Amino acid sequence: MRRTVIKKINDEKILPRFLFCISDLSDVGAQGVVLKVLRHWPNQYPLPELVVHRKTGHWKNQLPVSVKVHELDGIVPAFPKLRVITRFVAYYRLMHMLRPAVVITVNPYEGSALSIVKRLIPDLPICISVHQNMSMFTKRDKNCEIKGLFAWYYRHTFPNDMMNNCDKIIAVSSGVADDLNGSWGISKDKIVIIQPTVDQHEILQLSREAVDDEWLRGNNKILISVSRLVQQKRIDVLIRAFHGCKMQMGEGAINHTRLIICGDGPIRHELEEIVKDIGASGYIKFIGRQDNPFKWMARAVAFISTSDWEGMPTTLMEAQALGIPIIASDCPSGPEEILKNGKYGYLFHPGDVMGCMQAISRVLNNPEEAVTRAMEGYKESTRYSPGVIAEMYANMFQSLARL
Repeated sequence: MRRTVIKKINDEKILPRFLFCISDLSDVGAQGVVLKVLRHWPNQYPLPELVVHRKTGHWKNQLPVSVKVHELDGIVPAFPKLRVITRFVAYYRLMHMLRPAVVITVNPYEGSALSIVKRLIPDLPICISVHQNMSMFTKRDKNCEIKGLFAWYYRHTFPNDMMNNCDKIIAVSSGVADDLNGSWGISKDKIVIIQPTVDQHEILQLSREAVDDEWLRGNNKILISVSRLVQQKRIDVLIRAFHGCKMQMGEGAINHTRLIICGDGPIRHELEEIVKDIGASGYIKFIGRQDNPFKWMARAVAFISTSDWEGMPTTLMEAQALGIPIIASDCPSGPEEILKNGKYGYLFHPGDVMGCMQAISRVLNNPEEAVTRAMEGYKESTRYSPGVIAEMYANMFQSLARL
């Protein structure tokens, strides 16, 4: 037995140390999942501690005060151009000092760094959580999110790290798990599927906040996308598809329909230029990142996702929790699972402008069918509730601590 779950010293219980390791507290899906899991952690299990590079980001003030946070950059200063090395040293020092019962890593760097640490501390139980379709995430093209020397290292080492230098792998969807097994040779026995979590009760509460916007008045119908504005999300496909519907359908259901794009990112200016160039500024607008996107989503007749790839997109899960009709690209991985192969929404081939146009037209011309599908998905969205997912993570910690 590597470690016992609860040790006794002088008849006092010493609870095991469980750690989540993430890069920061920024407003992205993986970090949000960890935050929600910690906020709904089952009382009967020891509360995990959190390791971050720096305690910064959108979620900083929403972290439960009872969660202990360790900052790597406070252990070893992160010098410019040497951060990869200094943070690895900080991880090693921290793991050597804390000797945690189990560590779950979330972001790519954390998985790589702690896989190396495990070679130096062999009895350190590590679980790597994978939130991306790895075949798409590691492609050598301009859309790749990991760049530079670390990108080269990661592409060449992550299959070996996952197979030989970690104890379990958490895949956020069946598609991610299938890709790890089929494309990278990771044993199915090593993979556990734990989906992201969405808090339906919280989302519904936030969706009731008032929105003062002229596009939400009168007879206008709203289509909405909530996304980081990066190439992976293919918002250009959405823009061209909606514009195409406007040009093709003329009068009718499309006449008073507008498209709102919620989010920000490095290609926002490029996308805004596309809208201007095609003369669509009168019915497509960008509203930037919103602290509460749900009040906008709740007033839309459809939510649209056009990504080239995902892992298990939380925005689709959030739209489903609101009961909104959903149109999504059938990309690897996640949308097919969330929408049950089209039973709970509408799927089109990634990058297919015409397919997206047809899905938009179908939702607008047959709203009863769209709402029926959405409500079927709404009933199923409780399977992603924070309590359910937190219990799964707690069980994972406990099972690894007993190895």
